Amino acid sequence: MPGSKIIKFPEPRGNPRYFKSKIWKELVGQSGRPSKEEIARSFAQGAKNYDHYATIQRLVSRTLAKKVSDAVNARNKTILDIGCGTGFLGESFLEILQEDISSIKFYLSDLSREMLEICQEKYEAIIPNSLFLAMDGELPCLRKNFDIVLSSLAFQWFNNLEKSFSEILNPANCPKLFSFSILGPETMKEWREFAERNNFQVGLLELLNKDQLLNLIKKSNISKKKYICRFERQLISKTYPDLYSFLREMKTIGANTPNISYKPHDPGKLRRLLRLAKDEYKNGFISTFEIYYFLILFD
Repeated sequence: MPGSKIIKFPEPRGNPRYFKSKIWKELVGQSGRPSKEEIARSFAQGAKNYDHYATIQRLVSRTLAKKVSDAVNARNKTILDIGCGTGFLGESFLEILQEDISSIKFYLSDLSREMLEICQEKYEAIIPNSLFLAMDGELPCLRKNFDIVLSSLAFQWFNNLEKSFSEILNPANCPKLFSFSILGPETMKEWREFAERNNFQVGLLELLNKDQLLNLIKKSNISKKKYICRFERQLISKTYPDLYSFLREMKTIGANTPNISYKPHDPGKLRRLLRLAKDEYKNGFISTFEIYYFLILFD
């Protein structure tokens, strides 16, 4: 059974008691964000269909892996993937390195055990030196030195990114390269604007802009080392048959967890909104995804 070999690292953080513990309350810094239980539950429900629908996530993972491979030689490196999902970064490095993938020691971690089990089932045999860690990436408690630490489209779910950066960039075990992709504030702007025009609360996460993220990076332990930080921005547009198809896809992949202030609407109000959207978006509903890529190299 795939899940039987998953390592709980460093402790079973999927336990709801952990989320209510003192240490967790101390680490939560950004108000209004969904709880870890809600995030884990949403992605667990979306795990089986994730690979089919998460086309944006797969594309971004491939782009991130290419940028990392262009910056450093990933062969013979120890890599940690924070928030691996069903393994898109593993898939991307497999495409880039092919048979040389066996030279990598790959640690794939995720909050959702269901996602991790699918990732393990896909890649345990073809990425020989792989370990699968049931781990809350926001509190990684890194006790091991990794050459490369990566994360693709996971950090926007974190409650206190500054503390996470400080943990990852701890001088005692700082990686040689730290790179991640994250959603920018223009993501799903069409849905936000349409809902606002029609007095409909959507409950989407407040996403950080480039300057806010750079400020969080500078506040972390990074100031104790010499580094180069590279940044790139990408806008991806995806067309859906209608607004309903867009909302259904977000729910299917588990990316619909609202902020804690969100109050669900009655079904009738949503149906009315969908009818309005059908009239307004007769040629399909377009959604923009703003992607930030950060790549930090250390001397």
